[in-house]
Amino acid sequence: MSGYRLYYIDAVSGHIERRREFDADDDASAMPMATGWSTGQPMELWLENHKLKRWDAQAMGRPPTSVTSGACRTQATG
Repeated sequence: MSGYRLYYIDAVSGHIERRREFDADDDASAMPMATGWSTGQPMELWLENHKLKRWDAQAMGRPPTSVTSGACRTQATG
């Protein structure tokens, strides 16, 4: 098993917002796991110092596949 890192990227700033670490047998197993944790924002999947895949932001209106713990942003109105 290898240790993978899934980075959630802020779509505006391009900075890493948070990271999720997980183990998978291989890249073929890690890719669908990472896809399942999508929140609709850009993501990058890394193994050691190798970027395996980048997902761009999904179109608004499409519900996220799942929601993970992390920062929650709200915007005041008025």
